[in-house]
Amino acid sequence: MIDRLCDKYRLPNGGWLWFLPLLLFVLSCMPSSHCPTLTPAMTLTPSPEPTFTPVPTSSSTPSPTTTPSPTASPTPSTVDYQPLLGEIQAYLDQSGLGPQFDMAIGFIDVQTGQILSFDGESRHYALSTFKGPLAAFYLWLIEKGRLEPLPSDAAYLIAMLEESNNPATSCIFKRVGGLAPFNDWLAEQGLSRENNFVAGWQSWACKQGTQAYILPLDLRYIQGDPSLGLPGDYALYRCYPTYRHCDKAFAPLELAHLYVRLYRGEVLSAENTAQWLTWMEKDRDNAALIKDLPDDAQVHAYIKNGFRAKDEEALVHFYHEAGIIETAYGAYALAVFTQGNPDWPASGPLAAAGHIIYDYFVGAKQQPQH
Repeated sequence: MIDRLCDKYRLPNGGWLWFLPLLLFVLSCMPSSHCPTLTPAMTLTPSPEPTFTPVPTSSSTPSPTTTPSPTASPTPSTVDYQPLLGEIQAYLDQSGLGPQFDMAIGFIDVQTGQILSFDGESRHYALSTFKGPLAAFYLWLIEKGRLEPLPSDAAYLIAMLEESNNPATSCIFKRVGGLAPFNDWLAEQGLSRENNFVAGWQSWACKQGTQAYILPLDLRYIQGDPSLGLPGDYALYRCYPTYRHCDKAFAPLELAHLYVRLYRGEVLSAENTAQWLTWMEKDRDNAALIKDLPDDAQVHAYIKNGFRAKDEEALVHFYHEAGIIETAYGAYALAVFTQGNPDWPASGPLAAAGHIIYDYFVGAKQQPQH
């Protein structure tokens, strides 16, 4: 047990970080939900029909944990995921969550590459779901020799990923060079610029000693940048279906695709991939997508959430989760973004969707392969 805890708090280049500084840091930095208010006129985008892409990709999948799994066939058999769309729609039709509720899902079978999109290609208010990729970007910079790790980094990273601590996130943004380099990296990883970015993160300072660092805006996503194909006049701040202050955005399906590449080891080295997965792992109490799974379900969840209760600016509840679900029969990437749940905490629909998808995935993988 002690060895496992020590592994979790190990810096990427070795060395140990004792627990007292981390404890003091977490107690001193509490997250805030306040954001600056911007209310440009909005344009509603009609909801696209759910889609299913059955074309597989050929890529081997490393197993980042010690969980035993069945021996994979050289050519994984594809699964008919079309009925899963119907099961999700049936749940929504019977949920009684009301007309304001909206759910978007991006799903990818890691072994076959098959894709399921339930409004997963639209730009949505991301909240803190970007923090998982931000931790990967930090490791990527170290791996490329562009950043030297500091002893204090691990405390900020753990606070960011486990507590969703916003001041700690500001300190990590400071370490990696700000918002613009992170947004450029997302684009380099294949995510569309217009749907995936963090344009503003100014409500939480990184406080170090007597100094406080406030991140500058990435004005390219506000004022526009013709060279990158980005419109101006706050056009990207209008997220489907109703939110008008989308300073942090993801398309769920594109985020799921990034998680697949990270899990497969296509972005980071094997060592850094393992470190990132260790930082990202959540138990049932801290991951709605696996909270209601059967008691005997053998799963590991590498997930980051994002949530916000309604207030004067955000007129509905938001709750999202995205990451990798690893089962005894393979793994899948899943990003579920919801808004408009009349109840708070608003994680119930994610637990329901997570259960539906897990049952279908495992049931399909247990079928005899032909």
